[in-house]
Amino acid sequence: MKKKESSIKKAQSKSKKAESEKEASENAAATNSQQVTQQQNSDSYQTQTSTPIKSQSQINMERGYDPKGNPVMPGQDHAPGSDVYGNPDSWVQGQIDWAKSQGMIDSNGNETENFKNWVSQRDNAWNNGQDDFPDYDQNKQW
Repeated sequence: MKKKESSIKKAQSKSKKAESEKEASENAAATNSQQVTQQQNSDSYQTQTSTPIKSQSQINMERGYDPKGNPVMPGQDHAPGSDVYGNPDSWVQGQIDWAKSQGMIDSNGNETENFKNWVSQRDNAWNNGQDDFPDYDQNKQW
């Protein structure tokens, strides 16, 4: 009987040892899996942080505006009266230069006070039925 008990104990011991080794193997596999997942997460974080930062003009172009924020014409890559960089095209620039030379706008592109006064007086004259109001003259105070 002792021999039989001894062989049963040996078998149980081998079984426990096998279970223990299996658990150790599973724990190692789980740890490796966690490490791989952590490495993948780390890799994706590094990928996300290394993407180039877009400039405002690139964002504007993606949203349908030129680099200076003017709405782009349908099917085009620029706003009306401008080039693809948002600068006035040559005809528009000629109009701006002419208006500056006539004293209608200042160097910043804003209407001058004298021109605003003339526009107001012209509109009042037209509203009162006067069709022959004189053209703007920068040398005259309005």
